This record gives sequence, structure tokens and C-alpha cells, in this order.
Amino acid sequence: MRKNITPCPFLACDKESKIYGWIEITNQCNLKCPYCYADSAISKKIELSFDKIKEILKDLKSLGASVVMISGGEPSLRNDLVDILNFGSKKLGLKIILVSNGTALNSKIIKALADNKIAVQLSIDSVDPRVYERSRGVKLLPKVIENIKSLLRNGVEIYLASTLTKTTKRSMRGLINFALDNGIQNIHIGEVIPEGRSKKNKNIFIKSAYPIYKELYEMQKKSYLFVSIDLIENFIYPIIFNNKRSFYCNAMEGKTLEIGSDGQVYFCGGIRDLMENDDFNVNRNSLICIHDKLKKTQNNFKISVEKIKECKQCEYSHICSGGCRAISYHHSGNLVSRHPYCKDIKKIIKDIIDDLDSGLLDDYKDFLLRGGNIKNKKIF
Repeated sequence: MRKNITPCPFLACDKESKIYGWIEITNQCNLKCPYCYADSAISKKIELSFDKIKEILKDLKSLGASVVMISGGEPSLRNDLVDILNFGSKKLGLKIILVSNGTALNSKIIKALADNKIAVQLSIDSVDPRVYERSRGVKLLPKVIENIKSLLRNGVEIYLASTLTKTTKRSMRGLINFALDNGIQNIHIGEVIPEGRSKKNKNIFIKSAYPIYKELYEMQKKSYLFVSIDLIENFIYPIIFNNKRSFYCNAMEGKTLEIGSDGQVYFCGGIRDLMENDDFNVNRNSLICIHDKLKKTQNNFKISVEKIKECKQCEYSHICSGGCRAISYHHSGNLVSRHPYCKDIKKIIKDIIDDLDSGLLDDYKDFLLRGGNIKNKKIF
């Protein structure tokens, strides 16, 4: 049974955190995912120095962050990853979450993760070798599975992460069953942000999201005691708790600072082309100074559901909160446009509400209500 009911780190809301940090420590990656919004590659060794990363972590703590995601590219390709993890966790006392594809983890890194109680968001897409290879461009699934087993043996908390594409959409059931079989409680399923490499691979986008939403919802209802699928529970929480949410994510509320491997700072890495500014680079200015400057432009990127014209008359607007603004922006060129899967989102929300009204979710609801501090969950 789930030890707690906190979904993936994207939904983790730590009341002590004034902001949430995200550092891309490298843009180098050993995979070839066609949807990579950062356009990471093995040939792109754009990295922040270790001293700069330490400075950023110190500044994030000074600004009130208690949760920081360390990502890439693939962060485990850096020889100093253990030093970075130890500094952020042991020295500064930050809650660090590592975002990794799991292919290059070694015993030294896994020991540091275990010793520092650092969770790993592990990107895997599929446990079907053929699908994994098509989605990731390499035949490394056996190594990833091996490292997952090692992480679990060492008591490291894992969040499995998959990106929803035409290639992966039929693999979700297998991925969730793998999580259930291995006692992994949290699954993050993200939708493609049309940025970076995905702009050149438009054939990966699904036309209708409802069938996969429905399949995931049925699995969530069946297995709610053991697993949390954040894409679905992100709809369920505000319905169960009647909790109106104006902002889809912490980034759109101005509570996130993302630092790219080139030093650029953003509220949201998914709309980095809107925020490119030489003044917003940690290689030129301190993060604290940049944060002060960013606050002056914050209203341009602080997008609540009330600002989305098509959402104003929608009865479900404060359940989905308008959806991901980065996805909407890259599909339409407008930050306040309707989400491309709006109709699909409405259909799954209606299904959930109908099930709740008919009593089919009574046990699930009781389970959530006994969970305590989950009313304020918000996507990272």
C-alpha cells in the first residue's frame, strides 16, 4: 500500500518553499529522444561549472527554496554529480530530486542517493524493449531496469516518468504494471512540449488524448491503493476536495526558477524562447539579482486560468486550471490560448465527476481524505 499519497515531484508542494529550483547541470545526453524540448545530445557539452552550481544552490536556499531538481541533459554523465548532490543535500540541507534517464547511474551515485535520501525521477517511457528503442533511440532498457532494481535495493525512492507520444501511448499499461510489480508508487506522465527537437518531429504528437486519459483513469481507480498517476490524480484532487486552482503550475504562479545549462534563468523552461535575456544569466549576474529583475516582468508570465478567454465560462476551469501554458503557447503562439487537448480534458473530468456522483469513487475518496496534507498539491 502507498506509504503516502504525495504524487510525483511535479505535484509536490512543500509549504516551506517560497520558490522551487530546477538546475540543468549539463545539456549532454546519451539518448536521442525525438521529443526532447532541451534538444540535448551527446555532442552538446554545455555545462555549468561546479563552483557556479554551488553558488546557484546557495542563492536558491537564500531565496527560500527547499526543493531543487537536478537535471540535464543527463546529469549522471558528469563526473562531479556526487559532489553536487552531497553539497546540496548535506551541506545546504536542501531536498534534492535527481532527474535521470537511468542509463549511466553507477554504484557511487546510487550510494550518494541512498545516503542523502534523494529521490530519482527516472525517465523510462516504456518497459517494452522495441518501444523503448523507438522512443529513446538506443538499446539500453536492460541497463535501466538493472539500475532501477539497484536503486530499490538501496532504498532510493523512484518516480517513473514517461512522455506521452504516438510511440509510447500503448505502453502505459505495461509501465504501470511494472511499477505495481516493483512497489514503485509514483508515475509522472508528461505531454510533449513542442519545443527543441519535437518541433522537427511533429509526427510524434497524439491527435486525441482522451483514450489514453481514460485508460490511465481506469488503472488509477483499480490501483489507487498502490500507485499515483499524476496526470490523472491532478484532475481528481481538486474534484474530491472542491479545491479551486487558479494556476496550473508553480511556474505560472512565478514560484519557480529554472537555470539552464548555459546559465539562462527562466520561470518556465518550456517557454525559454520568450525569456532569453543577457541580464538573466547566472554567468553574468547573481541569481538573487536576476530574481529581483525577473519579478518586474513576472506579470507577463503569471498566467492564471482567469486570463484564458476560452476558460472563463467553463465549469471545469478551476479543475484543470487551463492546462500547461507552455504546450498551449507552442501550439498557438499565445500564452493565453486554449489547451490543444481541452476537449479531451473536459471529457475525462466529466467521467470522474459522474463516477463520484454515482458513488463509484467512495472508497477512493475516503482513502484520499485520510491522507491529510494533499489539498494544496500543485505541479512543479
